[in-house]
Amino acid sequence: MSNTSTQIVAQSRDADETAVSAGYDRIRFLKPVFLGDTVTVRYEVAEIQPDRNRSISDIQVTNQDGELVAVARHILQWVPNDAT
Repeated sequence: MSNTSTQIVAQSRDADETAVSAGYDRIRFLKPVFLGDTVTVRYEVAEIQPDRNRSISDIQVTNQDGELVAVARHILQWVPNDAT
């Protein structure tokens, strides 16, 4: 999940800001994942809150059979880079 958000950040926003993970919310592990399973992460920006300088994304993780194995919400905070 974290790698997906890093890739999103690398392609977005202003260079004068840095994205910082404010954490994951509503994490649910719905089914077990076993060694040898292939998982796919779907990361969708659900809401952008310009007044709070953050975004909220929905995450869905499926296994090789298309079964939903985990879900979460990711909160990403955008902070200004320090001018030093």
